[in-house]
This record gives sequence, C-alpha cells and structure tokens, in this order.
Amino acid sequence: MPRAQRKPTPSKGKSDSPQGLLSLRAYARSRKERGLDGGTLAAVQKAIEAGRIETVDDGGRWPKIDPAVADAAWRGNTAERRDQVNVVTDEDDGSTSSPSGTVAGERKRTEAVKRELLELELEQKKGELVNAADVKREAFSRGRELRDRILNVPARVAAQLAATTDPREVEAQLDVELRTALQELVADG
Repeated sequence: MPRAQRKPTPSKGKSDSPQGLLSLRAYARSRKERGLDGGTLAAVQKAIEAGRIETVDDGGRWPKIDPAVADAAWRGNTAERRDQVNVVTDEDDGSTSSPSGTVAGERKRTEAVKRELLELELEQKKGELVNAADVKREAFSRGRELRDRILNVPARVAAQLAATTDPREVEAQLDVELRTALQELVADG
C-alpha cells in the first residue's frame, strides 16, 4: 500500500529537523509525552498505513511527519472512524462492545460465557436444572402410561356395565374406574 505523502511545509515547534518535521519515532514519543493515544511507533505506523495521517518527503532517507498537521488529521480521522463503528449492546448485562473484535471485547464476551456456564453447572448440581432430553423422555413415558390406563377401563368394566340398565349407575361405575386409574398413575409416579 503506497504511503500518503505531501510536500513539506514549515511548522513551529521543536523538532529533529530544520523544517519542524519529526521522525516517526519522535512523533510517537511526542504524542506519548503529551498523553495522547498513539504514543508508540507501531501506532503511528498503523495510522499511516490506514491513511489517518500523512508523511512528508523532505528528501531524506526516512519519511517525516509534520506534528501539527498529523495531530489534526489524527483527531479528525479517528473521530470519523469512531462515528462509523456500530455499537452493539448486550441486553443481558447492558455492556457495549464493538463489532471490530477488540481483545478487550472478546475477553469480556468469553468471561460472560464462562459465567453463564458456571451458573448452569451450579443450578444442575442444586437439582434446579435437569436435562431436557430426560424430561421429554419421562413426559412421553408418563403420557403413554396414562393413555394405557384409561384405554383399559372399558375392558375391565364392560361385563358389569352390560348388566346395568340405569344410566346413573353406569356413569358412577365409569367415574370410579377412571378415578382409580388416575390415582394409580399418581401413586406410581
């Protein structure tokens, strides 16, 4: 990627070149001394590669930086990038993270997942959390048992009901048999 360069312009201030220009290292050191972000050579190089700041070719061996111009460009271009980044809110804990995948954001997400897993493990050990497959299997088994007990009622009472002509007595016998089947299911479970 070609570096963005411009013609040198004189600037005021202390520098290691007669035109007020600084080397990349000197510019990084000056940012660090002033308490600004980008106080390392790597950060300055990254800003140049990203096109946030420009270097100046003064005819020497290494590119130089005009600190006043670079500082203004750094502020403006970094603010533009921050405005363009969408902030995602985690609804569970209200934290925010950048989709750019910063190490701090990834660490925060990893810690949240670990915390959730530990909470689930604790609930399982307390008996407050059970395996969903086991619950489905047990519910299916209990439903089948209920169905079988109710469907067996006619076979058990058919002979008694055949001899009975009073509808109230038929209803009473059916009621007793159905309640017995349901109570046996509850007692077995």
